[in-house]
Amino acid sequence: MELPISPNEKIMVVDAETDGLYGDFVSIGAVVYDDQLVTTMFNGVWMKETFNDSWADEHVKPILLDAKDNLTTYSNEEDLMNAFWDFYSQHRETCRTIGYTIYPVECRLFQRCVEKNLKERRFQGPYPLYDLASMAQSELLRELTQEYYREQATSVQHNHIEDCKATAHAFFKLGQLASSETLNNA
Repeated sequence: MELPISPNEKIMVVDAETDGLYGDFVSIGAVVYDDQLVTTMFNGVWMKETFNDSWADEHVKPILLDAKDNLTTYSNEEDLMNAFWDFYSQHRETCRTIGYTIYPVECRLFQRCVEKNLKERRFQGPYPLYDLASMAQSELLRELTQEYYREQATSVQHNHIEDCKATAHAFFKLGQLASSETLNNA
């Protein structure tokens, strides 16, 4: 197995939660790693009062409400997305950007951010936006992300920061597996 980027490169892991797969963005997380260590993060949420999607209302909203004291809150989706874009812009030239199963949510996030100022941002999106889901078998990735949640007793899925950290955990573990596979084949 060979990964398209090295686990020792500087990466930005992005995760967003929405009100339904194609609905409003309600939380965005981005965690920057340098040599597998967290250097900075974006942790933003729009505390939307009413969710239109029943699944998001049941699974996402309670997580955000439980964590609201540790989140930077924004008054609306536009402010949340603008703040994320500012953070992303500070790191985009020095990081590879990855997510986990990035379509449709994270793909839409970057598309919508770019479209807010297409003339200026046209070529500023992540090229490429790496998808962890395309780097290994889904069963292995599921096990590696669940391993993170088991190790972090306070971590919960659908918390955008914890999902970023679970993705990074799986990515770094894949890097270890790829390295040991290379050594074994030498």
